[in-house]
Amino acid sequence: MVECVAVLRELAGEDLGGLPDSAQLGRVEDWEEIVRVAQAGLAEAVGAVHRRGAVAYNGAPSTKAWLQGSLRMTSGEASALVDTARRLPVLPRFAGALSAGRVSFGHVKVAAWLARKVDAVDPDLVPVAEEMLFENAHRLSCSELRQIAKRILEHLLPAKDHPPEPERAIYLGQTYDDIWDLKGSLSPECGAMLQTYFATLPKPDPDDMRSAAERRHDALRDLIRHILDTGELPTTAGEQPHLTVLVHASDLRRTPAGRTVLADTPVSAPDTPLPEILVRPDDEWPLDTGEQEWVTDWDWDVVTDWLTDPQHQPQPATPTGNHPDTGP
Repeated sequence: MVECVAVLRELAGEDLGGLPDSAQLGRVEDWEEIVRVAQAGLAEAVGAVHRRGAVAYNGAPSTKAWLQGSLRMTSGEASALVDTARRLPVLPRFAGALSAGRVSFGHVKVAAWLARKVDAVDPDLVPVAEEMLFENAHRLSCSELRQIAKRILEHLLPAKDHPPEPERAIYLGQTYDDIWDLKGSLSPECGAMLQTYFATLPKPDPDDMRSAAERRHDALRDLIRHILDTGELPTTAGEQPHLTVLVHASDLRRTPAGRTVLADTPVSAPDTPLPEILVRPDDEWPLDTGEQEWVTDWDWDVVTDWLTDPQHQPQPATPTGNHPDTGP
């Protein structure tokens, strides 16, 4: 395996600038085939790890968690890889085509999705579903193959008789790539309120490249997030975690070092003059006597440091009753 990786790295450093157009296009096709073969090997390895539970060797609670932690995969990527790897043994046609480079991993993910849906109802129909889907898989894109998979599912598992659909209903389900499908019908009142909310949104910025549908989606997302963050939902199943910190008033009056920054009672003025940095003249408020008024502009950090400096502590009165700086 180490030698194989070394060869691929050497090939990846090849200078394609001197090759003709046809050769460059051929290199792209070759690399795509290599990627598909590598994805087939990755899926096989993940499947073996999952079946044995080998991730317990590293203390991971699940294969998905290990993929997210060790390989830095997203939740959606890890889920799709594990689900597809688990289904490969029952999808021999797609597994062989992926190893041969004839289909992509995206095609196999669609087949795994169909197999999971069919297996939940009738496991005997899984080979039939794979055969029907595989027939044209190599000629279709992944998105086109998804549409075929949905039709096969409807054909093999026809919908049961259901009561008439209600006038108001919301359906929410997760589909491919962790995307959620939302559909339903709203009552006149609910629809009018939602339309009013959308109408109050500000006009898009000229640099905003989102479509109107995307802006409505983002607005609805922000509204739901605001509701979840208000803390007014039921305490069970619906409210995001919130943290409330209670601090005693006495703890706010002192710094971690124990210095008092907000005393319970007024602090008397110091016996020694304040430094010049703490006072400023204010000529806008002259006194009637014509004297200049001094207005304190406090910087509490400076005040605290100054008051706690030993050299500024009040000195005992001299025997004569005179202050050493200010006199009697």
